[in-house]
Amino acid sequence: MTGDEATDRGASEGAGFTFRRRPTSVPPDIRPEWRIPLLLLMVRRCRGQVATREQLHVLNSAVLSAGSRRALLAALDGRLAPRSPALQFEPAFDRAIDRGVGFGLLATNPRGRLELTDLGRSVADTVDADEGLFTSERALLESLPRSLSQSTVRKALAERRMS
Repeated sequence: MTGDEATDRGASEGAGFTFRRRPTSVPPDIRPEWRIPLLLLMVRRCRGQVATREQLHVLNSAVLSAGSRRALLAALDGRLAPRSPALQFEPAFDRAIDRGVGFGLLATNPRGRLELTDLGRSVADTVDADEGLFTSERALLESLPRSLSQSTVRKALAERRMS
């Protein structure tokens, strides 16, 4: 039997089955077109518009979950409840950060922290100009201490670990 005959035979054995590509719904929180602009807003909210991955993961966790949002706000106020939800470190968010760097929206400074590039600031300005975008996420970011610092995040995480 030749290779072509085997291919034809295999195709006929699968008769009765039809395979069609169908669109798959992807949740917004893992879509780059949703994550990356939000990531830029998060970096902008951090002290000096410079952020560590740790800071960004904490903010991302708070954005994705109401429980994590309450836990972060409570920890920042120094009143973390023992049963508050854990903050999440999500691999999909790391990919968004890497894409932001790859697209030239973020750059890693000599200290290993992420900062907005000129292009990143321009995109963040465009997102900020449309008040209908990221309304709940912006509300959360605005409720945080101005210029959220790495030490503030570390303190919140330390209190979380102690509970």
